[in-house]
Amino acid sequence: MIINDCHKTIDGKASNPGTLNAWLRGHGGYVSGNLFVWGSVAPFGLSFVGFSSSDADIKNHFNQGHAVILNVNNGGHYVLMTGHSSSGYNVNDPGFSRSSYTNAEVVKAGIYKRPAGCSSVLATVQSEAFLE
Repeated sequence: MIINDCHKTIDGKASNPGTLNAWLRGHGGYVSGNLFVWGSVAPFGLSFVGFSSSDADIKNHFNQGHAVILNVNNGGHYVLMTGHSSSGYNVNDPGFSRSSYTNAEVVKAGIYKRPAGCSSVLATVQSEAFLE
């Protein structure tokens, strides 16, 4: 998870999807019930850059070390991008057991600039195969 990779805690606890969700619920991270406020994680040093639906642009941002959140499943689900190939994306998806999505399955991406000193993982492959 991006916040954990940046060695940040949430209210003194290790960052994970559960602690982040609880924090977001109490700090204006959602509107209209469940719509995520993209700038709400700024207190953790993440700066929201914007959205992109271009595969080349998304992969370029990832290659620059930006954190990329992919919108998949026809817009109904979000996953953390962990790598890419020419034909798709590798992901961390705690909600489903999938580890990759094709270019065509990605609707758009939310892009964050990481704070200085925050680690990032860069994984790209030149072939059409996905990392496993």
